[in-house]
This record gives sequence, C-alpha cells and structure tokens, in this order.
Amino acid sequence: MNITTFRVEKESLDGMLGEAADGSTQLPNFQRGWVWDDDHVRSLLASISLGYPIGTVMMLRAGGETVRFKQRPLEGAPTPKNREADRLILDGQQRLTSLFQSLRLDRPVLTRDQRGRTMDFPIIREGVHTRGRFYLRPAGVGRCPVRQRQ
Repeated sequence: MNITTFRVEKESLDGMLGEAADGSTQLPNFQRGWVWDDDHVRSLLASISLGYPIGTVMMLRAGGETVRFKQRPLEGAPTPKNREADRLILDGQQRLTSLFQSLRLDRPVLTRDQRGRTMDFPIIREGVHTRGRFYLRPAGVGRCPVRQRQ
C-alpha cells in the first residue's frame, strides 16, 4: 500500500508569486477560471495589509509517474515555454491569481463589481490609454510595483 504524506511548509508570498511568474507553479487544467470580484480582491489586500491570515494554499507536486494533469498558468501569468510545473495549485487559486494580478502585473486588473459589471475605469499612464483598476500595494509586501488607486 502506497502511503501519501502531507507537509505544511511556510512560504513567502513573494516566492509563490515568483513561481507563478516563472511557470514552476501552475494550475491543473480542471480548475475553474478566475472569478473574484473587486470586493474580494480589496478584502484580500486589506487582510494582508493588516497582517490577518488569508487561509492556506494546497499544492500537489507535479510529475507523478502514473497520473499527469494538463497544466495552465494563472490568469495573467506568462505561458511558460518548454516548462513543466513543479507544483499544481489545488486550493487557493482565486487568492493567488488575485494577488498575482494586483501585485505582480504592471497593468490594471480587469475585474468585476458585485453585480458582475466590468470595473472599467479609464486610466492614462505614461501617455498610454487603458482600462481596468489598479490596487494599492499592502505595506510590507516586497518586490511588487506600487499601485495607485483610481
């Protein structure tokens, strides 16, 4: 009988977002898409800035010999070329995708309000017109570009 072991590992947020950026952490293709609205994203960022726990993330080591899942990057993350993920996100995808998009991407987050309407604010940045929403970076979160609230 093959016994599976579970471990709890404390990791930095910056490290997990970096792994999503380089493709070493991805999603199994059976996961639903990113669906969080603006209220969820703002609440998550507020919890981090206040030092509150934001829940756990469950990962599966990829590359099993008998079962392999098709993989895809987090929404907004670059598609890795010729790279298999080391880990797959089983739980926590909405939180990690929200954090990746709001803290790692150098562009507005395209999200929705509670009624499902697109948060579509006109933004002019460095002479370029775009639409979406920028979020403020919580204090203490390193290596993430500072965002300005609209």
